[in-house]
Amino acid sequence: VVLTYTTKPNIYGSIAAMSHNVPYIATITGLGTAVEKDGPLQKLLIFLYKIAFKKIHRVFFQNTANMQFFIDNKIAINRHKLVPGSGVNLEHFSVLDYPSDNESVEFVFIARIMKEKGIDQYLEAAEYIRKKYPNTRFHVCGFCEEAYEEKLQIMQAKGVIKYHGMVRDVREILKRTHCTILPTYYPEGLSNVLLESAACGRPIITTNRAGCREVVDDEVNGYVI
Repeated sequence: VVLTYTTKPNIYGSIAAMSHNVPYIATITGLGTAVEKDGPLQKLLIFLYKIAFKKIHRVFFQNTANMQFFIDNKIAINRHKLVPGSGVNLEHFSVLDYPSDNESVEFVFIARIMKEKGIDQYLEAAEYIRKKYPNTRFHVCGFCEEAYEEKLQIMQAKGVIKYHGMVRDVREILKRTHCTILPTYYPEGLSNVLLESAACGRPIITTNRAGCREVVDDEVNGYVI
């Protein structure tokens, strides 16, 4: 059985498996901007998905919005299944002691550094809140997928944020922070960052977006904005 994830492997891998009569199962880990935005590219990808998934055994989705998109476009009907994300290793991401240091309140943004992940909104909020509440701290973790290096370095020099770059073990950051913020408007599947933060016992603030709102019980373990 061939198991595929993400757009290109789902399409190319499924076509390859189908051509060799090998059973195949795909997981939709988010539609991506190309599929979500109306236009010629969206029409092309819908056409390719219909070809690739013609004989598929099962298509797994991580949120209902993505599944509804496939239903609306009549792709692999009656072979859909909703799953709660890619999952979290609860032995690795277990509840961490909440920081007891009352001198500062620390927030963290963990994501690829790109516009659609909401980095501009996070930096703007950090600058505003730091002026109003000097006891707050704002961390940024992730590699720059777009040209934000200079802006991050300038804001770090001003003392607005602390930029950590790519972090291999985010638990080290979560240990010292009080809240994870993901102001994304990117087409998520089900955000691993939010699942991992919640598993570690950290409240989360995120957008009312497919792949994000599913992780939050609003005003219980975080806030939907």
